[in-house]
Amino acid sequence: LDVWDRLSQRGGEAAGEGAADLLRASMPLLLAALASDGLEVSSSTMPFLHAYLGRLRKLLPAASAIAQHEAHLQQLLVQLARRSVHPDGAAGLPSEDPDDDETSFADFRRE
Repeated sequence: LDVWDRLSQRGGEAAGEGAADLLRASMPLLLAALASDGLEVSSSTMPFLHAYLGRLRKLLPAASAIAQHEAHLQQLLVQLARRSVHPDGAAGLPSEDPDDDETSFADFRRE
């Protein structure tokens, strides 16, 4: 992303567009890593994607520049929505049965 910024500022519009094209070409791989079932794999993409979204926020006044990234933004939102839904019975998540909560609390008080 730093290269994209620097080329856009110093190298002229053609160099910045070339860097943006390479970034767009790498997005399917990043989105596939985000969609991975492995928590370590998917979480490793988050810092870069956060920086990518921050860079796109700088482009907000230029609707044409944002439009070039629109397809990837839609896919990113879908993947983030899928990652935010926890599977049933996932370890470490609170149960939906209130009796389990009461039992756990009673066991805790006994200790």
